Amino acid sequence: MPGMDGIQLLEAVRALDADLPVILDTGKPTLETAIQALDLGAVQYLLKPVTADALESAVARALHMRNLAKLRGEPLPT
Repeated sequence: MPGMDGIQLLEAVRALDADLPVILDTGKPTLETAIQALDLGAVQYLLKPVTADALESAVARALHMRNLAKLRGEPLPT
């Protein structure tokens, strides 16, 4: 992704919407970026290449978490 990495994108998203479910997909995984992603509230940190099943599962989890947060009137857990 030109201009920024996934962590920078996630930080920008969080500045606009603290509750938007985000799934990060990386081709250059590190323990540091995985921790940062989870600290910033990423729903999941996927490694490329991602299978269709893994992506579908991550999206379903993100939607489920968003729906639960809306029902409770609470922000997404981080």
